[in-house]
Amino acid sequence: MARIRCHRNTWAYLLENVPKDSETVITGHERGQGSAFRPPAQDEVTAEDDAMVTVPLSGTTLAAVLSWCRNIQPNTLRSPWTELDRSIGRRAGAAISQALDNVIPSNGADGPTAVIYLDDRVTAKDTTP
Repeated sequence: MARIRCHRNTWAYLLENVPKDSETVITGHERGQGSAFRPPAQDEVTAEDDAMVTVPLSGTTLAAVLSWCRNIQPNTLRSPWTELDRSIGRRAGAAISQALDNVIPSNGADGPTAVIYLDDRVTAKDTTP
């Protein structure tokens, strides 16, 4: 299990765009028998004061998000995805991939949970006019 920490708008964007039914999810081919992306219940999402949320994701749900991030990258004339969509996918996909590269297998459920940060925090002193 991993915990995704991101801005609430990023999570809302992923909820809206990652396929939830038999659309192309893992391999780019249509799958039957439901979806790999099963977002957690709203009461499992921890809202924080700074507009960030922490969302538990694991297994095929995490794989579906990563697969979607990769599948929207081809820039073809018939692609419904904008450059902004592809940029979000690249950033989220890179964050998930980097975190998964550093996972150490655990024998039990009592071990630590990885936290994957999808958004960089911007502060007022970091912005330029």
